[in-house]
Amino acid sequence: MKLTGLHESELKETLEKRYDFKIKKMKYIPVGENGASYIAILNSGNKIFVSVRKPKWISIHRQKNAISYLVNLRKLLKMENIPSPIKSKDGKYAILHKNFPISITNFIEGKNPKEGAIPNPRTLAKSTAKLHNFKAKSFPGIKEEELILSWENKILKLTPKVKKSHHEELKKILNGKTRLFEKHLNNIKKLKKHISQNKKKYVLVHTDLHEGNLYISKNKVFILDWESLEKALPEKDLIFFIKNKVFMKEYMKLTKHKPDHIALEYYQTKRRFSDMVYFIREILEKKDLERKTKNIYLKVIKEEIAALQKEAE
Repeated sequence: MKLTGLHESELKETLEKRYDFKIKKMKYIPVGENGASYIAILNSGNKIFVSVRKPKWISIHRQKNAISYLVNLRKLLKMENIPSPIKSKDGKYAILHKNFPISITNFIEGKNPKEGAIPNPRTLAKSTAKLHNFKAKSFPGIKEEELILSWENKILKLTPKVKKSHHEELKKILNGKTRLFEKHLNNIKKLKKHISQNKKKYVLVHTDLHEGNLYISKNKVFILDWESLEKALPEKDLIFFIKNKVFMKEYMKLTKHKPDHIALEYYQTKRRFSDMVYFIREILEKKDLERKTKNIYLKVIKEEIAALQKEAE
């Protein structure tokens, strides 16, 4: 999304000044919800990836943390299938342009896999195992996950707002689903006790390994968007791969970890609710939401509700 108050000519000027780049062209990439992304083509012909964040969503401190994660993943875990951060002239990995936090990495030529696809599952399993096998205590600046349900509980507050709105398709999807939501939310609270009792098994987890954060380049799978890296149970990552036999066989061989089905249920249900809440809010709050985007959001909400109904049977 393009950010209000962010002008490409001014951004280009800041990048040239702070990084000593000579930029030939800036190309906007219409992906992501937390900010704006650009490919900057330099006079040399090289390309760099520019990430600009929403000031109210992601602070300069959080952006610095996200980049420091990349630096330490490459340094401590020797992970090469992740973006490589680029420092400014004064040695900073994140800078401010006006009030927008900015970071730059090398540009990776490639594409995201198809929806629901897991590219090169064995290779991806090795990367995930390397992350989970690393001693989390030895990784600087990482916090434990917060075992709170405030985000999930928001769906009960959003349902009445949907009823009063003009979004007829959304009304139809959510109609009569309150009891279903309440049932699963009560179940999450029960499952949370199990997670709390297993904190000693916490590992480093990416937390968001969907296909949008996987990138295929020259038959190599890159993992993107590390800003939510934290300490949690490995199942928080495994929910994205649990149905892929090739991935799980390789992962279990490398980690000796047998998936905890209670933890999988906890993280999967939380994920369903957080996705629904996010997309419902986007539909309610964004008056200029494109029809194509809205249809994608409605599709996801339908799918998550269908999964909850199936699990409740």
